Amino acid sequence: MNISRTSETMLKYQKAKAKLIEYGVEKADYPAFPLDSNELSYSTVYIISRYAESIIEDDSVSRNDFFNHLKFASQYFDAAVSADDRNTHDLDFLLSGAAAYFLSNDFGSAKVLCSKIDTNLDRKSPQGLLLSLFRSFLLNKVFLAPIKIQTTIDSFIRDIKRFFDKGQLDKSFYSKALEIREMVYDQDNPLDVYYVDILLAVLFESINHSSWVLLPRYTSLNNNEWITYLSSKKAIKILWPSQQLICEKGILKGANAIVQLPTGVGKTKSIELVIRSAFYTERANNAIIIAPLRSLCNEITYDLTQSFEEGIAINQFSDVLQDDYTFSFTNDENKNNVMVCTPEKLSYIMHHQPDCISEFDLFIFDEAHMFDDGYRGVTYEFLVSEIKNKVGVSKQIILLSAVLSNANEINNWLFDGQGVLASDEQIKPTPKSIGFVSTTRDMYYFTSKSAEFDFYIPRSIDIKALQKKQEIRMNSIFHN
Repeated sequence: MNISRTSETMLKYQKAKAKLIEYGVEKADYPAFPLDSNELSYSTVYIISRYAESIIEDDSVSRNDFFNHLKFASQYFDAAVSADDRNTHDLDFLLSGAAAYFLSNDFGSAKVLCSKIDTNLDRKSPQGLLLSLFRSFLLNKVFLAPIKIQTTIDSFIRDIKRFFDKGQLDKSFYSKALEIREMVYDQDNPLDVYYVDILLAVLFESINHSSWVLLPRYTSLNNNEWITYLSSKKAIKILWPSQQLICEKGILKGANAIVQLPTGVGKTKSIELVIRSAFYTERANNAIIIAPLRSLCNEITYDLTQSFEEGIAINQFSDVLQDDYTFSFTNDENKNNVMVCTPEKLSYIMHHQPDCISEFDLFIFDEAHMFDDGYRGVTYEFLVSEIKNKVGVSKQIILLSAVLSNANEINNWLFDGQGVLASDEQIKPTPKSIGFVSTTRDMYYFTSKSAEFDFYIPRSIDIKALQKKQEIRMNSIFHN
Protein backbone atom coordinates (compact mmCIF):
# COMPACT_ATOMS: atom_id res chain seq x y z
CA MET A 1 0.00 0.00 0.00
CA ASN A 2 1.23 3.50 -0.88
CA ILE A 3 0.01 6.81 0.48
CA SER A 4 -1.00 8.96 -2.49
CA ARG A 5 -0.17 12.66 -2.83
CA THR A 6 -3.91 13.33 -2.56
CA SER A 7 -4.01 11.62 0.84
CA GLU A 8 -0.94 13.54 1.98
CA THR A 9 -2.66 16.78 0.94
CA MET A 10 -5.79 15.78 2.83
CA LEU A 11 -3.70 15.18 5.96
CA LYS A 12 -2.25 18.69 5.63
CA TYR A 13 -5.78 20.07 5.41
CA GLN A 14 -6.77 18.12 8.52
CA LYS A 15 -3.81 19.57 10.43
CA ALA A 16 -4.75 23.03 9.17
CA LYS A 17 -8.32 22.60 10.47
CA ALA A 18 -6.93 21.70 13.90
CA LYS A 19 -4.74 24.82 13.95
CA LEU A 20 -7.64 27.03 12.83
CA ILE A 21 -9.55 25.88 15.90
CA GLU A 22 -6.50 26.30 18.14
CA TYR A 23 -5.98 29.91 17.04
CA GLY A 24 -9.66 30.78 17.10
CA VAL A 25 -9.75 31.92 13.47
CA GLU A 26 -13.19 33.08 12.36
CA LYS A 27 -14.89 30.66 9.98
CA ALA A 28 -15.31 33.48 7.47
CA ASP A 29 -11.51 33.57 7.18
CA TYR A 30 -11.07 29.83 6.66
CA PRO A 31 -9.26 28.96 3.42
CA ALA A 32 -11.17 27.02 0.79
CA PHE A 33 -10.20 23.36 1.09
CA PRO A 34 -10.64 21.72 -2.34
CA LEU A 35 -10.53 18.25 -0.76
CA ASP A 36 -12.53 16.78 2.13
CA SER A 37 -9.96 15.58 4.66
CA ASN A 38 -12.66 13.66 6.52
CA GLU A 39 -12.50 11.05 3.79
CA LEU A 40 -9.18 9.91 5.27
CA SER A 41 -11.14 8.13 7.99
CA TYR A 42 -11.59 5.16 5.66
CA SER A 43 -7.94 4.70 4.66
CA THR A 44 -6.58 5.28 8.19
CA VAL A 45 -9.00 2.75 9.68
CA TYR A 46 -7.87 0.32 6.97
CA ILE A 47 -4.18 0.94 7.81
CA ILE A 48 -4.47 0.28 11.52
CA SER A 49 -6.86 -2.65 11.00
CA ARG A 50 -4.54 -4.38 8.54
CA TYR A 51 -1.50 -3.77 10.71
CA ALA A 52 -3.26 -5.20 13.75
CA GLU A 53 -4.34 -8.20 11.69
CA SER A 54 -0.75 -8.79 10.53
CA ILE A 55 0.45 -8.96 14.16
CA ILE A 56 -2.26 -11.41 15.18
CA GLU A 57 -1.68 -13.65 12.17
CA ASP A 58 2.13 -13.26 12.25
CA ASP A 59 2.22 -11.94 8.68
CA SER A 60 5.65 -10.27 8.50
CA VAL A 61 5.22 -9.04 4.90
CA SER A 62 2.01 -7.12 5.59
CA ARG A 63 3.36 -5.98 8.93
CA ASN A 64 6.42 -4.36 7.34
CA ASP A 65 4.29 -2.77 4.63
CA PHE A 66 1.66 -1.24 6.89
CA PHE A 67 4.06 -0.22 9.68
CA ASN A 68 5.40 2.55 7.45
CA HIS A 69 1.93 4.10 7.29
CA LEU A 70 1.03 4.00 10.99
CA LYS A 71 2.55 7.45 11.51
CA PHE A 72 0.24 8.82 8.81
CA ALA A 73 -2.79 7.27 10.50
CA SER A 74 -1.82 8.43 13.99
CA GLN A 75 -1.33 12.03 12.83
CA TYR A 76 -4.72 12.01 11.15
CA PHE A 77 -6.56 10.71 14.22
CA ASP A 78 -4.69 13.22 16.40
CA ALA A 79 -5.63 16.15 14.16
CA ALA A 80 -9.20 14.90 13.73
CA VAL A 81 -9.83 15.37 17.47
CA SER A 82 -8.41 18.89 17.49
CA ALA A 83 -10.37 19.87 14.35
CA ASP A 84 -13.51 19.76 16.51
CA ASP A 85 -15.89 19.15 13.59
CA ARG A 86 -17.00 15.59 14.43
CA ASN A 87 -17.21 15.58 18.22
CA THR A 88 -19.36 12.45 18.36
CA HIS A 89 -16.35 10.46 17.12
CA ASP A 90 -13.73 12.00 19.44
CA LEU A 91 -13.48 8.90 21.63
CA ASP A 92 -12.79 6.69 18.61
CA PHE A 93 -10.29 9.19 17.19
CA LEU A 94 -8.44 9.37 20.50
CA LEU A 95 -8.38 5.63 21.08
CA SER A 96 -7.46 4.84 17.46
CA GLY A 97 -4.78 7.53 17.49
CA ALA A 98 -3.33 6.22 20.75
CA ALA A 99 -3.26 2.69 19.29
CA ALA A 100 -1.59 3.86 16.07
CA TYR A 101 1.04 5.80 18.01
CA PHE A 102 1.60 2.86 20.36
CA LEU A 103 1.98 0.29 17.58
CA SER A 104 4.42 2.60 15.78
CA ASN A 105 6.53 2.74 18.99
CA ASP A 106 5.67 6.35 19.82
CA PHE A 107 4.55 5.67 23.38
CA GLY A 108 4.82 9.31 24.48
CA SER A 109 2.26 10.54 21.94
CA ALA A 110 0.02 7.57 22.75
CA LYS A 111 0.14 8.59 26.39
CA VAL A 112 -0.88 12.16 25.55
CA LEU A 113 -3.95 11.05 23.58
CA CYS A 114 -4.92 8.45 26.16
CA SER A 115 -4.80 11.05 28.93
CA LYS A 116 -7.49 13.06 27.10
CA ILE A 117 -10.05 10.24 27.37
CA ASP A 118 -12.23 10.86 30.41
CA THR A 119 -14.96 8.37 29.50
CA ASN A 120 -15.54 5.09 31.35
CA LEU A 121 -16.43 2.20 29.08
CA ASP A 122 -17.66 -1.35 29.56
CA ARG A 123 -14.41 -3.15 30.42
CA LYS A 124 -15.67 -6.38 28.87
CA SER A 125 -16.04 -4.79 25.44
CA PRO A 126 -12.98 -4.74 23.13
CA GLN A 127 -13.04 -0.94 23.18
CA GLY A 128 -13.27 -0.72 26.97
CA LEU A 129 -10.60 -3.37 27.55
CA LEU A 130 -8.23 -1.57 25.16
CA LEU A 131 -8.72 1.67 27.11
CA SER A 132 -8.09 -0.15 30.40
CA LEU A 133 -4.84 -1.57 29.03
CA PHE A 134 -3.63 1.84 27.89
CA ARG A 135 -4.49 3.42 31.22
CA SER A 136 -2.51 0.69 32.97
CA PHE A 137 0.56 0.78 30.69
CA LEU A 138 0.75 4.49 29.94
CA LEU A 139 -0.96 6.26 32.85
CA ASN A 140 -0.05 3.81 35.62
CA LYS A 141 -3.67 3.14 36.55
CA VAL A 142 -4.65 -0.07 38.34
CA PHE A 143 -5.82 -2.79 35.97
CA LEU A 144 -8.74 -4.57 37.64
CA ALA A 145 -9.72 -8.19 37.13
CA PRO A 146 -13.25 -9.53 37.68
CA ILE A 147 -13.99 -10.86 41.16
CA LYS A 148 -15.82 -13.88 39.81
CA ILE A 149 -14.87 -15.74 36.64
CA GLN A 150 -18.12 -16.27 34.72
CA THR A 151 -17.33 -15.94 31.04
CA THR A 152 -14.43 -16.47 28.66
CA ILE A 153 -13.76 -12.71 28.60
CA ASP A 154 -13.67 -12.65 32.43
CA SER A 155 -11.08 -15.40 32.41
CA PHE A 156 -9.12 -13.57 29.70
CA ILE A 157 -9.04 -10.34 31.72
CA ARG A 158 -7.86 -12.27 34.78
CA ASP A 159 -5.06 -13.84 32.72
CA ILE A 160 -3.93 -10.40 31.53
CA LYS A 161 -3.78 -9.07 35.06
CA ARG A 162 -1.95 -12.14 36.33
CA PHE A 163 0.75 -11.73 33.69
CA PHE A 164 1.44 -8.05 34.30
CA ASP A 165 1.20 -8.43 38.07
CA LYS A 166 3.09 -11.71 38.51
CA GLY A 167 4.70 -12.53 35.17
CA GLN A 168 2.65 -15.72 34.81
CA LEU A 169 1.19 -16.44 31.38
CA ASP A 170 -1.18 -19.37 30.96
CA LYS A 171 -0.31 -21.75 28.11
CA SER A 172 -3.81 -21.36 26.71
CA PHE A 173 -3.62 -17.55 26.68
CA TYR A 174 -3.10 -17.05 22.94
CA SER A 175 -5.66 -19.66 21.94
CA LYS A 176 -8.12 -18.00 24.34
CA ALA A 177 -7.39 -14.64 22.68
CA LEU A 178 -8.15 -16.05 19.24
CA GLU A 179 -11.32 -17.67 20.59
CA ILE A 180 -12.52 -14.28 21.83
CA ARG A 181 -11.72 -12.79 18.43
CA GLU A 182 -13.90 -15.39 16.74
CA MET A 183 -16.72 -14.74 19.23
CA VAL A 184 -16.64 -11.02 18.48
CA TYR A 185 -16.56 -11.65 14.73
CA ASP A 186 -19.61 -13.92 15.02
CA GLN A 187 -21.58 -11.17 16.79
CA ASP A 188 -21.11 -9.00 13.68
CA ASN A 189 -20.78 -5.67 15.51
CA PRO A 190 -18.54 -3.55 13.22
CA LEU A 191 -17.14 -1.41 16.05
CA ASP A 192 -16.27 -4.45 18.17
CA VAL A 193 -14.72 -6.21 15.17
CA TYR A 194 -12.55 -3.14 14.57
CA TYR A 195 -11.42 -2.86 18.18
CA VAL A 196 -10.89 -6.54 18.96
CA ASP A 197 -8.06 -6.78 16.42
CA ILE A 198 -6.44 -3.60 17.75
CA LEU A 199 -6.86 -4.88 21.30
CA LEU A 200 -5.12 -8.18 20.58
CA ALA A 201 -2.34 -6.51 18.58
CA VAL A 202 -1.64 -4.05 21.39
CA LEU A 203 -1.79 -6.85 23.95
CA PHE A 204 0.58 -9.16 22.05
CA GLU A 205 3.06 -6.33 21.51
CA SER A 206 2.82 -5.32 25.17
CA ILE A 207 3.62 -8.84 26.33
CA ASN A 208 6.63 -9.01 23.99
CA HIS A 209 7.90 -5.66 25.32
CA SER A 210 6.93 -6.22 28.93
CA SER A 211 9.35 -5.82 31.82
CA TRP A 212 8.67 -9.42 32.84
CA VAL A 213 10.01 -10.65 29.50
CA LEU A 214 12.83 -8.20 28.76
CA LEU A 215 14.47 -7.37 32.09
CA PRO A 216 15.43 -10.96 32.98
CA ARG A 217 16.57 -11.51 29.38
CA TYR A 218 18.93 -8.54 29.33
CA THR A 219 20.30 -8.77 32.87
CA SER A 220 21.95 -11.56 34.82
CA LEU A 221 18.89 -11.73 37.06
CA ASN A 222 15.90 -14.02 36.74
CA ASN A 223 12.23 -13.28 37.38
CA ASN A 224 12.47 -14.22 41.06
CA GLU A 225 15.09 -11.52 41.63
CA TRP A 226 13.02 -8.88 39.83
CA ILE A 227 9.68 -9.96 41.29
CA THR A 228 9.59 -7.53 44.25
CA TYR A 229 9.97 -4.55 41.94
CA LEU A 230 7.89 -5.82 39.03
CA SER A 231 4.99 -6.69 41.32
CA SER A 232 4.90 -3.20 42.82
CA LYS A 233 2.57 -0.40 41.71
CA LYS A 234 5.59 1.73 40.74
CA ALA A 235 6.99 -0.83 38.31
CA ILE A 236 7.37 -0.12 34.61
CA LYS A 237 4.90 -2.50 32.97
CA ILE A 238 6.32 -2.28 29.46
CA LEU A 239 9.65 -0.97 28.24
CA TRP A 240 9.57 2.01 25.92
CA PRO A 241 11.80 1.87 22.81
CA SER A 242 14.49 3.92 24.60
CA GLN A 243 14.55 1.41 27.45
CA GLN A 244 14.60 -1.52 25.02
CA LEU A 245 17.63 0.09 23.35
CA ILE A 246 19.47 0.29 26.67
CA CYS A 247 18.71 -3.38 27.28
CA GLU A 248 19.87 -4.49 23.84
CA LYS A 249 23.18 -2.62 24.15
CA GLY A 250 24.13 -4.46 27.35
CA ILE A 251 24.01 -1.36 29.54
CA LEU A 252 21.99 -3.16 32.21
CA LYS A 253 24.87 -5.65 32.45
CA GLY A 254 27.42 -2.93 33.21
CA ALA A 255 28.63 -1.73 29.80
CA ASN A 256 30.10 1.79 29.63
CA ALA A 257 28.01 3.73 27.17
CA ILE A 258 27.14 6.89 25.32
CA VAL A 259 23.35 7.01 25.01
CA GLN A 260 21.62 9.38 22.63
CA LEU A 261 17.94 9.80 23.49
CA PRO A 262 15.68 12.66 22.35
CA THR A 263 13.47 14.51 24.79
CA GLY A 264 10.21 12.87 25.85
CA VAL A 265 11.06 9.21 25.19
CA GLY A 266 11.41 7.94 28.77
CA LYS A 267 14.95 8.98 29.68
CA THR A 268 14.34 9.23 33.44
CA LYS A 269 12.85 5.74 33.55
CA SER A 270 15.85 4.53 31.58
CA ILE A 271 18.13 5.98 34.25
CA GLU A 272 16.05 4.23 36.89
CA LEU A 273 16.44 0.85 35.17
CA VAL A 274 20.21 1.29 34.88
CA ILE A 275 20.47 2.09 38.60
CA ARG A 276 18.17 -0.75 39.64
CA SER A 277 20.08 -3.27 37.58
CA ALA A 278 23.40 -2.12 39.07
CA PHE A 279 22.01 -2.34 42.62
CA TYR A 280 20.17 -5.63 42.19
CA THR A 281 23.20 -7.37 40.66
CA GLU A 282 25.38 -5.84 43.42
CA ARG A 283 27.70 -4.31 40.85
CA ALA A 284 27.11 -1.01 42.65
CA ASN A 285 26.10 0.20 46.08
CA ASN A 286 26.22 3.94 45.40
CA ALA A 287 25.45 5.85 42.22
CA ILE A 288 25.83 9.49 41.28
CA ILE A 289 23.99 11.47 38.60
CA ILE A 290 25.59 14.68 37.37
CA ALA A 291 23.37 17.14 35.48
CA PRO A 292 24.54 20.57 34.29
CA LEU A 293 21.49 22.53 35.42
CA ARG A 294 20.14 22.89 38.93
CA SER A 295 16.56 22.75 37.67
CA LEU A 296 17.35 19.45 35.95
CA CYS A 297 18.86 18.09 39.17
CA ASN A 298 15.66 19.03 40.98
CA GLU A 299 13.56 17.25 38.37
CA ILE A 300 15.68 14.09 38.42
CA THR A 301 15.69 14.00 42.23
CA TYR A 302 11.91 14.36 42.37
CA ASP A 303 11.27 11.67 39.75
CA LEU A 304 13.65 9.16 41.35
CA THR A 305 12.25 9.84 44.81
CA GLN A 306 8.79 8.97 43.47
CA SER A 307 10.08 5.81 41.78
CA PHE A 308 12.40 4.18 44.30
CA GLU A 309 11.27 2.28 47.36
CA GLU A 310 12.61 2.35 50.90
CA GLY A 311 16.15 1.11 51.22
CA ILE A 312 17.37 3.24 48.31
CA ALA A 313 18.11 6.81 49.39
CA ILE A 314 17.93 9.69 46.90
CA ASN A 315 19.86 12.81 47.91
CA GLN A 316 20.66 16.05 46.14
CA PHE A 317 23.48 18.43 46.97
CA SER A 318 22.66 22.11 47.02
CA ASP A 319 24.28 24.17 44.30
CA VAL A 320 25.93 26.42 46.88
CA LEU A 321 29.70 26.01 47.19
CA GLN A 322 29.77 25.08 50.85
CA ASP A 323 30.52 22.01 52.94
CA ASP A 324 27.06 20.40 53.08
CA TYR A 325 28.18 16.96 52.03
CA THR A 326 29.30 13.65 53.45
CA PHE A 327 30.55 10.55 51.73
CA SER A 328 30.62 8.15 54.64
CA PHE A 329 28.15 5.51 53.44
CA THR A 330 29.68 2.66 55.43
CA ASN A 331 27.26 2.83 58.34
CA ASP A 332 24.34 4.19 56.36
CA GLU A 333 21.10 2.39 57.17
CA ASN A 334 20.27 2.44 53.46
CA LYS A 335 21.98 -0.29 51.51
CA ASN A 336 22.04 1.80 48.34
CA ASN A 337 22.37 5.53 47.71
CA VAL A 338 21.85 7.79 44.71
CA MET A 339 23.37 11.28 44.75
CA VAL A 340 22.39 14.07 42.33
CA CYS A 341 24.42 17.23 41.79
CA THR A 342 25.76 19.75 39.29
CA PRO A 343 29.30 19.53 37.85
CA GLU A 344 30.34 22.67 39.73
CA LYS A 345 29.28 21.25 43.08
CA LEU A 346 30.95 17.89 42.49
CA SER A 347 34.17 19.63 41.40
CA TYR A 348 34.08 21.66 44.62
CA ILE A 349 33.56 18.52 46.71
CA MET A 350 36.35 16.65 44.95
CA HIS A 351 38.69 19.57 45.60
CA HIS A 352 38.07 19.31 49.35
CA GLN A 353 37.74 15.52 49.52
CA PRO A 354 39.71 14.01 46.60
CA ASP A 355 38.99 10.38 47.53
CA CYS A 356 35.20 10.83 47.54
CA ILE A 357 34.88 9.41 44.03
CA SER A 358 35.95 5.98 45.28
CA GLU A 359 32.62 5.75 47.13
CA PHE A 360 30.71 5.50 43.83
CA ASP A 361 30.38 2.54 41.49
CA LEU A 362 28.11 4.06 38.84
CA PHE A 363 28.43 7.48 37.20
CA ILE A 364 25.67 8.93 35.00
CA PHE A 365 26.35 12.21 33.19
CA ASP A 366 23.18 13.81 31.84
CA GLU A 367 22.95 16.34 28.99
CA ALA A 368 26.47 15.49 27.79
CA HIS A 369 26.00 17.66 24.70
CA MET A 370 26.57 20.63 27.00
CA PHE A 371 30.29 19.90 26.71
CA ASP A 372 29.98 22.40 23.87
CA ASP A 373 28.61 25.13 26.14
CA GLY A 374 31.06 28.01 26.20
CA TYR A 375 31.14 28.42 29.98
CA ARG A 376 29.69 25.44 31.79
CA GLY A 377 30.89 22.97 29.20
CA VAL A 378 34.52 23.46 30.17
CA THR A 379 33.83 22.61 33.82
CA TYR A 380 31.72 19.64 32.78
CA GLU A 381 34.34 18.22 30.41
CA PHE A 382 37.17 18.66 32.91
CA LEU A 383 35.09 16.90 35.56
CA VAL A 384 34.42 13.90 33.32
CA SER A 385 38.10 13.75 32.42
CA GLU A 386 39.16 13.85 36.06
CA ILE A 387 36.72 11.11 37.07
CA LYS A 388 37.83 8.99 34.12
CA ASN A 389 41.46 9.28 35.24
CA LYS A 390 40.56 8.32 38.81
CA VAL A 391 38.29 5.32 38.16
CA GLY A 392 39.52 4.10 34.78
CA VAL A 393 37.35 1.27 33.46
CA SER A 394 36.69 -0.28 36.85
CA LYS A 395 33.41 1.62 37.33
CA GLN A 396 30.45 1.99 34.97
CA ILE A 397 30.19 5.40 33.29
CA ILE A 398 27.23 6.46 31.16
CA LEU A 399 26.85 9.66 29.14
CA LEU A 400 23.31 10.70 28.21
CA SER A 401 22.58 13.23 25.50
CA ALA A 402 19.87 14.24 23.08
CA VAL A 403 22.45 14.45 20.30
CA LEU A 404 26.23 14.25 20.04
CA SER A 405 27.82 14.97 16.69
CA ASN A 406 31.15 13.49 17.83
CA ALA A 407 29.98 10.43 19.78
CA ASN A 408 32.66 8.19 18.25
CA GLU A 409 35.42 10.62 19.25
CA ILE A 410 34.09 10.83 22.81
CA ASN A 411 33.92 7.02 22.95
CA ASN A 412 37.58 6.80 21.93
CA TRP A 413 38.59 9.46 24.46
CA LEU A 414 36.54 8.27 27.41
CA PHE A 415 36.37 4.50 26.92
CA ASP A 416 39.34 3.84 24.61
CA GLY A 417 36.80 2.88 21.97
CA GLN A 418 35.43 0.03 24.15
CA GLY A 419 32.18 1.71 25.18
CA VAL A 420 28.88 1.10 23.40
CA LEU A 421 27.03 3.72 21.38
CA ALA A 422 23.29 3.46 22.02
CA SER A 423 21.38 5.37 19.38
CA ASP A 424 18.41 4.60 17.16
CA GLU A 425 17.01 6.94 14.50
CA GLN A 426 13.65 5.21 14.83
CA ILE A 427 13.23 6.64 18.35
CA LYS A 428 11.67 10.00 17.63
CA PRO A 429 10.95 12.89 20.00
CA THR A 430 7.37 14.05 20.50
CA PRO A 431 6.46 15.72 17.17
CA LYS A 432 6.30 19.50 17.12
CA SER A 433 4.65 21.93 14.75
CA ILE A 434 6.81 24.91 13.80
CA GLY A 435 5.16 27.94 12.27
CA PHE A 436 6.57 31.09 10.71
CA VAL A 437 4.71 34.37 10.74
CA SER A 438 4.40 36.27 7.47
CA THR A 439 3.92 39.99 6.81
CA THR A 440 0.31 39.23 5.88
CA ARG A 441 -0.48 38.04 9.44
CA ASP A 442 -0.67 34.46 8.20
CA MET A 443 1.28 31.63 9.80
CA TYR A 444 2.99 28.99 7.66
CA TYR A 445 3.89 25.55 9.01
CA PHE A 446 6.77 23.52 7.58
CA THR A 447 8.19 20.05 8.07
CA SER A 448 11.94 19.58 8.38
CA LYS A 449 12.01 17.53 5.17
CA SER A 450 10.31 19.92 2.79
CA ALA A 451 11.05 23.32 1.32
CA GLU A 452 7.31 23.80 0.79
CA PHE A 453 4.98 24.64 3.63
CA ASP A 454 2.57 21.97 4.85
CA PHE A 455 -0.30 24.31 5.54
CA TYR A 456 -0.98 27.86 6.57
CA ILE A 457 -3.31 29.57 9.00
CA PRO A 458 -4.79 32.82 7.63
CA ARG A 459 -5.07 35.93 9.77
CA SER A 460 -3.97 34.15 12.92
CA ILE A 461 -2.09 37.16 14.27
CA ASP A 462 -3.90 40.14 15.81
CA ILE A 463 -1.90 43.35 15.81
CA LYS A 464 -2.64 45.94 18.48
CA ALA A 465 -0.95 49.25 19.16
CA LEU A 466 0.34 49.70 22.71
CA GLN A 467 0.00 52.94 24.59
CA LYS A 468 3.29 54.81 24.80
CA LYS A 469 4.78 56.11 27.99
CA GLN A 470 5.92 59.70 27.96
CA GLU A 471 9.63 58.87 27.86
CA ILE A 472 9.19 56.40 24.93
CA ARG A 473 9.23 57.84 21.41
CA MET A 474 8.85 54.72 19.27
CA ASN A 475 5.51 53.08 18.55
CA SER A 476 5.08 49.53 19.85
CA ILE A 477 2.77 46.79 18.71
CA PHE A 478 1.58 43.59 20.35
CA HIS A 479 1.09 40.35 18.39
CA ASN A 480 -1.54 38.04 19.86
